[in-house]
Amino acid sequence: MLLMDEPFGALDAQTRERLQEELVGIWKRTGTTIIFITHDIEEAVFLGQRVAVMSSRPGAIRKVIDIRLDRSAAGEEDIRAGQAFAAYRHQVWSLLRDRHSQTGHAGRVGQTREVASVA
Repeated sequence: MLLMDEPFGALDAQTRERLQEELVGIWKRTGTTIIFITHDIEEAVFLGQRVAVMSSRPGAIRKVIDIRLDRSAAGEEDIRAGQAFAAYRHQVWSLLRDRHSQTGHAGRVGQTREVASVA
């Protein structure tokens, strides 16, 4: 098992996407379980087979979403541009947005919302 905590956070967009694709390739070749922690919804959906959406405080898993994207053509076509990807992204965003609205902290500086992707 491999744990990665925001390893691509400080990279430019192109390098980040290239390394995300490389990580998917490594996972396919090795079958190693990777726990990938990120605050980036698109990154979680792209990399994850399951995405655990967490509450901010206290940190608890609100929901685990099974991600079923066809990654067989990864590298040849951009799965980020597909309808299925957009639907998963919206589902995660809605869970985060819904929680944020319910807490009454809209616009509060320092509010942290976390997304953890488990592949």
